[in-house]
Amino acid sequence: MQSSIPKETAASARRLRRLRLTGATLTVLVLGACTDDAIVYPNRNLTAPAGGAMSTAGSSGDAGAATGGAPSGGSGGLNNGGGGSPIALGGGDDLGDAGAAGTTGAPDQCGDGVVEPPEECDDKNKISGDGCSAACKSSCETCESKVCSLDTIDFNMDSGPSFAGCYGPNQATITTGPAVGVLRTQVCSDLIDCVRHEKCGQRFGDSEDVRFLRCWCDVDWSNIGTAVQKCTNDATFVPGKCASRFQDASEGDALADIPKSQQSTNKALGAALRLLQTCDERVCVEECLPEYFTDVTVATITADLSTTRNAAGESQLGDLTADAQRAAAGSDIAIVLDTALCQDPACQTLTFSATPNRPADADGRVLWSEAYATQDGYGEGLTSGPAQHNQASGGALFTETFTGQQLYDALNQQFTLGRVLYVSGLTYSWDGAQPLGARIVEIRKDGTPIDKAATFSVALTDFLTGTPSTGGLLVPQGGVPTLTVGTDRTVVPNVSPAPGFGKYLSTLPQPISPPDLNRITCTNCGN
Repeated sequence: MQSSIPKETAASARRLRRLRLTGATLTVLVLGACTDDAIVYPNRNLTAPAGGAMSTAGSSGDAGAATGGAPSGGSGGLNNGGGGSPIALGGGDDLGDAGAAGTTGAPDQCGDGVVEPPEECDDKNKISGDGCSAACKSSCETCESKVCSLDTIDFNMDSGPSFAGCYGPNQATITTGPAVGVLRTQVCSDLIDCVRHEKCGQRFGDSEDVRFLRCWCDVDWSNIGTAVQKCTNDATFVPGKCASRFQDASEGDALADIPKSQQSTNKALGAALRLLQTCDERVCVEECLPEYFTDVTVATITADLSTTRNAAGESQLGDLTADAQRAAAGSDIAIVLDTALCQDPACQTLTFSATPNRPADADGRVLWSEAYATQDGYGEGLTSGPAQHNQASGGALFTETFTGQQLYDALNQQFTLGRVLYVSGLTYSWDGAQPLGARIVEIRKDGTPIDKAATFSVALTDFLTGTPSTGGLLVPQGGVPTLTVGTDRTVVPNVSPAPGFGKYLSTLPQPISPPDLNRITCTNCGN
């Protein structure tokens, strides 16, 4: 990141970042004993909700009270380690270093130019975006800049490189809100530093989604609509640990400006959330957000695992995906559409070799993000355009009841639609010389031909389930193949198919070898 800030001592460099010029007024923060002073942008004019949840920055907190020496700011709050907290949470707000009078804080050595554990780098400053972050970590920025640099956004935001969007050469100053006159890239950086340091996001599912907005408003974000209502009302707003940073980055003065600005990348808030959501949370999660994901190494493998299909239509990752869904559902059978797996060449293989510029990776190691990418479409160096969520991977898992005849009917329709169905819990053979609706020759379960009158529980994603009236066939609905049956449709609780794949890999004997492709056989395969 370009910067006009001199790279002097750690303390002076950090304090110089807090100089703000607005019109002819130069606001200079008092140089106190704390090396990470409160960020007080000029013109901050937030009003306190009922109960005084937010106020202007206190002027007496730099030294730190006896209880204010915790690295996160102790009982004070926004960076000041003592009284005078701008956000009254009963706990520290962001990036607070040890207060001078504190009894528990350790000395902050980041920025002194000497690399000391747990530092990964130390370039004599606390500026993120220059390869060595404000916390003296380099692995995250290496992954962000070299692996996610061409990643673009889903989530209805503007497209553009996610790393450059926050840290890049765009040095425009903010013209509205409490951070008037401050470089947009600096406000974006400050917000991201806070979210990472405070670890305040709300995690969802099996290493799936993080609601970073909890760092703004500390309510339950499992219901987004309800949360937004609470968080845009002064009477019900509960400030999160990075509340003031979110307000600055929204480039507005009102609580309602935050949800309005989060999807606009011409605002510091939109740029920050794009980097967090598309890069950190999906691609570089092990380097950038390891605290949110306990199983960063999902599995180990002996060789590449690929979606490349053989002549019969079977693939290694297709079989493993079907196995994962069958195991999660506890069903007799699982059926998976081929497009439920990533369709971009960049994420169609779990490679044995470590991915370049990913410090968390190693030969034979499968990271959570890599397993997720084979399903959901996020991955390194995508070649077919923006990093898009793969809708076909499904958002929920169901079990439904099929008769043996319905299994024959469903598997037959894949040929009409030009698709492939991966399976677990059965094998089948087909003949390409037969009519499209009659190509399935035989279906076996446990080596025995199935009874067409028997019933079986089948695991399917919500992408493949439809209305019961369609009778259990794979039918096109708006171009989307849908497997349906008329009885016993039941959601599998607490299972999301895409992240569930990585969880399943972690349960297998390690290391994992490529599975034999022996579930689908064919004659006249080229027809």
